[in-house]
Amino acid sequence: MSMMKRRTFGKLTLGLAAAAALGSQASAQTTIRLAHHLPETSEQHIAATRFAELVDERSDGELKVVVVPAGQMGGQREIIESVQMGTLEMGYGESGLYANYVPAFGVLTLPYLYDGREHWTNVVTGEVGTGLADELEQATGLVVMNWILAGYRDTYSKGKVFDTPEAFDGIKISRAGKSRFY
Repeated sequence: MSMMKRRTFGKLTLGLAAAAALGSQASAQTTIRLAHHLPETSEQHIAATRFAELVDERSDGELKVVVVPAGQMGGQREIIESVQMGTLEMGYGESGLYANYVPAFGVLTLPYLYDGREHWTNVVTGEVGTGLADELEQATGLVVMNWILAGYRDTYSKGKVFDTPEAFDGIKISRAGKSRFY
């Protein structure tokens, strides 16, 4: 991807975690498909839709982003592989998925790593995130355009607070969402 494209698209993103592999310069009325696996009610879909609106507005209609939601182009893995192969222009997935290409990406998903949203933002937009994004581009050709916080994993329990990793000692969490104390 040329530096011109990276700067152009980078200015247009609104917290959309995206990877792009565009092979040629954008020309008049270029259409870019942005696929994701989430429902149309998700915050990520709303962000993708807003991104499409801004691209249209700021490119004076020369670029059009068509959002393809809800797994219509496959799951996260299929979407990212399609971007890598060049059969899809844009897509996004969770950081853990990129660990399949650059194992160090897995560090971003470790529990209790961040003190809050600001800390997370500083990590992914700072030296760590930039370094991981550069490694991903070198390994796959995928370009991380921006990051989005897709939410937190929470654990709820009647009568027990999970505020440290040690609080999980002796707890078994089943896939059905039922926990038991041992």
